[in-house]
Amino acid sequence: MRRTFDYDSYRDFITDVIREKGLTATAVAERLGLKSKSYLGLILRGKKRLQPGQLHELRELFGLSSAEFDYFFHLVMAEDADSKGALRYHKAQMDEIRRLSRASQKPLQPTKDILSRWFYPILLLHSTLEKRLTSAQLAKTLGISVSDLSAAYEDLERNELVRKGADGEWVAQHAKLKINKRTWNMMQRRFLKDQISNALKSFDASYENTGKFYSQTITFAHGSFDDVWEYIKEKMDRLADRSDAERPEELIQLNVQFYKVV
Repeated sequence: MRRTFDYDSYRDFITDVIREKGLTATAVAERLGLKSKSYLGLILRGKKRLQPGQLHELRELFGLSSAEFDYFFHLVMAEDADSKGALRYHKAQMDEIRRLSRASQKPLQPTKDILSRWFYPILLLHSTLEKRLTSAQLAKTLGISVSDLSAAYEDLERNELVRKGADGEWVAQHAKLKINKRTWNMMQRRFLKDQISNALKSFDASYENTGKFYSQTITFAHGSFDDVWEYIKEKMDRLADRSDAERPEELIQLNVQFYKVV
């Protein structure tokens, strides 16, 4: 399915989400308080309009982020606009949301410098928060020294990933850090090993209070690895895109590693 911000018709968007999530027309109609699924069909064919309260119901049902809902709202308003002025306004809002979305997801070229420490992605996310920890608090939370923290931010600044704001705080230029999807090299191995090592430390430190772990071993036939890898990676990328569009109140790190056993 296309990203939310790529749609020019809210009716196409609703249709695709219903199909993607495996929802039934009857269930969606009931959630919206419609008389029947036939009435939902009238909406999707442009014969009827959505009501304001129904937009919020769809937000909850579809699990839209704040940015996705804002775009969806203006998409609905634009498509059902009664005047050229209203149409221009809502389309302008959609363009701005698209622009901000693309800026936060600008692809980055991986280098050994910026992918050498497990906490670099956390620093990027922390730089997007409205309420931030002090340098001393952040360093203590991460288990590193304040000098190491300063050196890390300077490293990210050299790579144009953060900048100093007017108030002296670090501000993220990009919301996401990605490892090259295809190239397996020593840099990636060091990065993943560092992540795993930190995960073990976090397990001991926070399991009782905040740990949520799910473990299941699934054995696939030889030759299925790439199919499983692409499927899971697609879901993870969508989760990352959704996270980028939101303003987090807390930071949670999820690591997934795949290995061929035989």
